[in-house]
Amino acid sequence: MNDYYESFPQSEFFENKLFLTICFKPFTTEDKVTHFFSRGKKQKDIFKEPVNEMNEICDRLNTYLSRFHSRRLGLYEDHGVVYSDQLSLFQYLLSGRWQKVRVSSSPFYTYLGGKDLFLW
Repeated sequence: MNDYYESFPQSEFFENKLFLTICFKPFTTEDKVTHFFSRGKKQKDIFKEPVNEMNEICDRLNTYLSRFHSRRLGLYEDHGVVYSDQLSLFQYLLSGRWQKVRVSSSPFYTYLGGKDLFLW
């Protein structure tokens, strides 16, 4: 193992980035049918519990990963313009270049993937 570490020059800095994705399927087929036939409930009420459950899962994961100085991808503002870390990650995966990606009302598949997107 020492040979491995000695192979790196002392002056260089190496960094690894790890991105985790949480997938959550809140409704079973039976739940979807039940919600379809019980139209008395408001649509917002249907998603309230699953959103809270997903937030709890994310908070638990943040707690587990806090010793690694992890952070959630989210939105941020720069000079009055809103950008998305998540869209920047998708842009990197599609084009191989890290770029700021503005939040737009258009579907993201219409503007992700090109290398000339919002270059500074």
